[in-house]
Formats: sequence, C-alpha cells, structure tokens
Amino acid sequence: METKLEDNNDLEREPWVDFVRVTAIFLVVLLHSAAPWLYRYGQIDDFDWQIGNIIDSASRVSVPLFFMITGYLLINKPMPLKRYFNKRIKRIVIPWLGWSCIYLIYKNSRIDAPITLIDGFLQFVNGEIYFHFWFLYVLVGLYLFVPIISWFIEFDTLKRSSYFLILWVLTASIIPFLNEVTAYTTSYDLKTAVDLSMFAGFSGYLIAGTLLGKDKASIPSLALFSGAYALGIVLTVIGTSLGTYKLGRYIGYFYEYTAPNVVIASVAAFAILKKVGQTIIQSKRLSGVFARIGYATLGIYLIHPIFINALNDGFLGPGLASLIRKSSLTIPLVAVITFVLSYTAVEIILHIPVVRKIV
Repeated sequence: METKLEDNNDLEREPWVDFVRVTAIFLVVLLHSAAPWLYRYGQIDDFDWQIGNIIDSASRVSVPLFFMITGYLLINKPMPLKRYFNKRIKRIVIPWLGWSCIYLIYKNSRIDAPITLIDGFLQFVNGEIYFHFWFLYVLVGLYLFVPIISWFIEFDTLKRSSYFLILWVLTASIIPFLNEVTAYTTSYDLKTAVDLSMFAGFSGYLIAGTLLGKDKASIPSLALFSGAYALGIVLTVIGTSLGTYKLGRYIGYFYEYTAPNVVIASVAAFAILKKVGQTIIQSKRLSGVFARIGYATLGIYLIHPIFINALNDGFLGPGLASLIRKSSLTIPLVAVITFVLSYTAVEIILHIPVVRKIV
C-alpha cells in the first residue's frame, strides 16, 4: 500500500532530507536507550556510566536535527494560512491525541493507582502524558511561529536570518550557560533585566535549518563542521562528567538542547549529514527506502519508549534483560532492536484503516 508523503511533497522527497530525518530518529532511540544509565550514577561503575555519557552526548543532536528539517521545509515557503494549518493539524494533532490516549492506558497498566479522566486531562494539558511528549508541544509552538518568522525573513533572508540567529544564540544559549556556570562557581547571580524572552526556545534551529539547507557545503567547510561536531561532543562529555563528579549526582545541564555545546554539535551535524546524504543516496531504490522510513519517523518517535521498556522488562527473554543490566555496552543493541521493532509496528499500523492516521 502506498503512503502519501506529508506536506511539501517535492521537498520531502529530497534524499538528503530523508537521510537526516532517519538518522535523527535513530539517534533519538539511541539517546533514550542510553539515558537510564546516566540516572544510575553511583550505582554502576564509572566505565559503564561514561559509556552512557559518551553515547548520549553524541546523540544529543537528534531533536535539533528535526527542528532544523522543519525550518528548511516550512520557512519562506509561500502557502495560504488556512492550507498551512490544515496540513499541520492533519500531521500532528491527530497523532498527538491518539497517542495521548494510548499512553494514558499504557501508564495505567503499569501503576497501582488508576489514572482518572481528570488526571488524564490535566496530564495532557500540562504535557505530562509521557516523558517524550514534550517534543509535540514544542513542535506545535514552532508551527504557530513559522508563518510569522517566514514573513520576517522573506525579503532579505541572509541578513534578517543572521540577525535573529545571533539574538537567539545569545538569549537561548549563551546567557543561560553563563548563568549556570556562575551559579556553580561563584556567589554571583548573573542575570539581565533586558527582556529577550521572545528569542528564547528552539526557534533558532528553524532559522539554522533554513540557512544550512540552502548552503552548498564545500569540502573545507565539511572539515570545519566535523571538527565542530567533535568539539561539541567532547564539551558535552567533559561538562557532564565534571558537574556530576563535583556534586556527586547526575547533572544534565550540558545535555540541554540549547546549551552552547549542543548547538555547536547540532548545527555541524546537520551540515555533515546533508552532504553525506547527497553523496551516498544516488539510486531511486535507496532513496525510496529512506523516504519510507522517513515517513514513519513520527510514529517511531511516539512508540519507541514502549519497546525500550519491554526490552528492559525481559520482553525477549531474561537473557537479554540480564545482559542489559550488566553492561552499558549493550546500549547500541537495545537501540537497534527497539528501532527495528518500532518501525515494524508503524508499518503494521499504516496498513490499518483509520488507525493509520495516528502515525
């Protein structure tokens, strides 16, 4: 059964876009497979903890990659508002509502105290349905912002985009970073009374995706981006390690998606993956495979925690569960199995009338 690709169909079929999207969703699964090890600091040996730290640090670019793809595909693309929001509603609202119900039922089956209808409604409103649902709430906000920022940069893309991007990096990344550093290293409270909140959040990633998506990266710039990505990972690993060791408990600030180290790594990763995707995906057959998996990314994102939990609970037998508990080196194995099971489940759902709308 054929599945119609969403939205700007001509752009969505660009092979490199699908390559970036598929890489991003696998990194999300890898990140969530590694995360439990980080919270076990002090309960496992340092080697296992650092393996989790390194894998998680390298995977932090995953969600920003999705935001940058969104910016590239949607910003500055002329479309009547009514049509634009109709497409957004069909793409995000139905899966959002459908999976909210599924996860409320799923959570209810795993706890002793039943979730009432009022509790479920409040969790939906507050974004507390499940840990990964925050992404949908952010995405809705970004969708509302796209028509406005598209108008702002319409006539002078480079200058206006650069202006917004500089203010965003300053507001969402640099200032919070300085606040965090001074809070732990000095007695000073470094804050500014200037209201820059309109430049906070993840909106800068939309602009970065717009600019980088149109850029033809040369070999020298790719070398620079590769160095920047490596630098971002190293800073994340070291920053997380030092903060955690100093306080004796897991400190995850350097994992924040707007932390300077993650911003550097994410922008670099987008440029690298774009070039790699343009280079290796030449055949129609291969591009078709990535397009198919790329279309399933939202469904994979929404369903994958269920499979991670199942694996940790011994879904594939006590042997695997025991192995997972013994060594964090099995994180990639858990990620691969989870990814395959999640994609398979999404493909099955896509063949079910009506229900397929949730993915």
